Amino acid sequence: MAKKNLIIFMDCYGWEIHHYLNINENFKYIYNINVIHLNYYIIPNSAFFNNTSLDDNDISLLKSADILILQVIEKDRGFLNNDNVISFTKN
Repeated sequence: MAKKNLIIFMDCYGWEIHHYLNINENFKYIYNINVIHLNYYIIPNSAFFNNTSLDDNDISLLKSADILILQVIEKDRGFLNNDNVISFTKN
C-alpha cells in the first residue's frame, strides 16, 4: 500500500502536531507527514521572508497532499492566504 501525504501548513504549532503524529507507528505506516512552516515566510531574516510566492518545494508538497492541515489566517497575507494555499491542492 502506498503511503498518503499529510501536509501541515502552520506556524510553530505545526511542528508540535507533526511530532505527535510522527510518534504513532501505525500513523507513520500510512502517512508521509510534512510541515510547511508559515513562520519562514513572515518573520524577518527567515528563509522565505522576501518571497512573493510560495517556495517551489512547498508548492510541490501542497500538490501532493492527500490531507491538508491548514492554519486559518485571519488577516490578509497575500499569497499565504488560505484560498491561495488550498488552490495548489486541486488538480
